[in-house]
Amino acid sequence: MTMHGLGWLLGLLGCHGSPPDPFALLEAGNITAAATTLAQQPDHELASLGKRLQQLETERAAVRDAEGAMLRSAAVEALESGDLPRAATVLASARRGTPEDPDLVTLAQRLRAALPSAPPGARAQVLLTEAGATTDPVKARALERAAAIATAEARIEPPLYAQVRSEQGGASVVGAQELLALIDTTYYRPVPWPDCASLAQAALHAIRTSPVSQARWPAIGDVAPPQAPVTDLASAQAAVAREVDVYTRADVPAEVVIDTWVRGALAALDPWSLPVWPAGLQSWSDQHAGTFQGVGLVLADAPDGRVLVRTLLPGSPAWTSGIHQGDILVSVLDDSGALALGEREHGTSLVRARDRLLGPSGSTVTLTTRRGNETHQTTLERGPVTRETVEGWARAADNRWQPWLDEVSGIAYVRIRRFKPPTEMDFDAMLEPHLGAIRGLVLDLRGNPGGDINSAVQIADRFVSNGRLAELHGRVLPETGPDIDPVTGEPLAAWNDAIPGHALEGMPVVVLVDAESASATEVLAGALQERADALVLGEATWGKGHAQALRIDESERFAVQFTNVVWALPSGRRLARGEPGGGGISPDIALVLSPAERFQIDRSARARGALRVHADGHPMTWSDPGRRDDLPPLSDDPAARAAELALRARLVANPRWR
Repeated sequence: MTMHGLGWLLGLLGCHGSPPDPFALLEAGNITAAATTLAQQPDHELASLGKRLQQLETERAAVRDAEGAMLRSAAVEALESGDLPRAATVLASARRGTPEDPDLVTLAQRLRAALPSAPPGARAQVLLTEAGATTDPVKARALERAAAIATAEARIEPPLYAQVRSEQGGASVVGAQELLALIDTTYYRPVPWPDCASLAQAALHAIRTSPVSQARWPAIGDVAPPQAPVTDLASAQAAVAREVDVYTRADVPAEVVIDTWVRGALAALDPWSLPVWPAGLQSWSDQHAGTFQGVGLVLADAPDGRVLVRTLLPGSPAWTSGIHQGDILVSVLDDSGALALGEREHGTSLVRARDRLLGPSGSTVTLTTRRGNETHQTTLERGPVTRETVEGWARAADNRWQPWLDEVSGIAYVRIRRFKPPTEMDFDAMLEPHLGAIRGLVLDLRGNPGGDINSAVQIADRFVSNGRLAELHGRVLPETGPDIDPVTGEPLAAWNDAIPGHALEGMPVVVLVDAESASATEVLAGALQERADALVLGEATWGKGHAQALRIDESERFAVQFTNVVWALPSGRRLARGEPGGGGISPDIALVLSPAERFQIDRSARARGALRVHADGHPMTWSDPGRRDDLPPLSDDPAARAAELALRARLVANPRWR
């Protein structure tokens, strides 16, 4: 999809002759030329925007010049210190723009050479980072399978083992067999059981040959893997029972065997299908609901190693408690006893304090805090804490988000960081007070990994008056609600059909995306691109068109997250890379930001979004723990300002929104 240029627009604004078309330049990805052209226009507003874009292009160039050496230095430092996951992350970012850079290629080779001797947890993280960075779906699956094997070994080693064992509680052979039966009938395509069994046995082999396992369970080295082939569900169910029988004779806990086999089998399907056992059901449910049980304090290390309160989360139990940003946390007391937090314990005290603040909803915890020379005790009742998923451009003095990117022009901005059940309601609450003044919207979905698909579809519905918004394909499609209103008997709209009557229908929209925009995010961006004539600005999205169902067994013997459908756009094109015709969303306007640019943009966004006052009116300030004095600043967000340019053209073209 393309859009008419701005030449005729400039004519409407009193510009004469045939100047270069700024929007055509922008659409071709030439921000510098578009900015230069705009800056020369007699119209004050357009010239001002052009000069701002010019300044940003100069700043971007300075940031990119500085970051190359910084990234190479960071990668070398990480490699030399043995922090391979950090090295992999830095290299993946650096190579997005210059994949053939000789220095980066050499560093990548050093990373691969160090990988075989790395701890399994680090090895798994590196493999997953590399899988996410490649655009080759075959290579990505091979890396993901290797990561699954390394993860199996990591889960029986310190420091993960104690946590993993607590989450495996209640795993049983019967529960595992019923889980496999559910997958057999409802996974989005027929289950390749031989492949699943092969990866499951590879995961058990990684455990069997691990020195940690052999020290913990000396007889495990004598275990002979079963030789019976796995060809279908029944033989897979029998295989689980056989493995448990064999390994428990070597004193390996049955829960370890069950979890390892099932986790490995599901990893052969895709990276997102996972088992959950009874002991982990509550935390798993909270995570997917977008909440956790705690008090709502965000903690940090003080320079002397003490633990301080960095900020508080609005609406949480701590928000109205009188605890303030900057208070020192001295001790934590709950049913498990007292935890004293001393000095010079960098990192250690922080982790212990964070863990102690979490707990069952309704339980209490008493915090001792110090502010100056005064010490206070506060007893809080733990409860659900929800993090915001919808943000505006900046917070006002009363902490409320303001959506204005340019209030004079009526251009609003909303960022959705993740889709959770409350996201749709929060999106409406953000914009409803301003609907009469909004003429165009920048919808920022950069870095959004997805989440609740219903929220994404419902937000798409806000902009589309009728017709289909998305499609789903699978063997057993999920229930999507009744077709008939049980009270009136009237037919109901399908879950994926737009319902007319929303105030945003037809509004000019620019959607910001990047390579980390995935899943439900791609459904929303693609639906708006195809059905709302929205412009997509940024870089091609990830291409994760698989959607996961969450199922809990009625007897609570297990839960499972598994891929039950693949998503398609209204046009029928599938989003999942690796699927026939599949792939992510291609931008209408290409704008690729470097790692350092994204870092600076995110810092600025956090500063604009920092809370201004406590619940009692006491001022709050924003600390900048990630500040880099060796990295030139960015005074604004280039993608947001490029989107503003695109919206200005559309506003002139659309009489309704002038």
